[in-house]
Amino acid sequence: MGLWPKTWSGGSMAHYAISTTWFPGSLPSSKALVPKHVVGFGPVEIAEGFDEAHLVWWVQAWTVTADGLITQVKEHVNTSVTVTRLSQVLPNASKCQCIWQSKLCDESVPGLILAI
Repeated sequence: MGLWPKTWSGGSMAHYAISTTWFPGSLPSSKALVPKHVVGFGPVEIAEGFDEAHLVWWVQAWTVTADGLITQVKEHVNTSVTVTRLSQVLPNASKCQCIWQSKLCDESVPGLILAI
């Protein structure tokens, strides 16, 4: 499933190299992609990178459980991602706070909001 393994019990994956086998039309490669940015917000971690060989921006988001297991992996390619924290202000009203935005892609790609 995408860039990271389905489960990982080794803590933060900031140092984890990834293979390029998920690019459509490309042959598997031994070249590893390394995240340019990795950030965390509580149990949610986000990695962002750019593959110069394929001209592809990528963002991965995952949740780390209390025992270090990675779950809920999301992968977005050639998409600008904005992470927003939702909080309940009043019983029928919510407040949105932007806490992170993609830094590597340009304005030509579609945008996506990831609410946590």
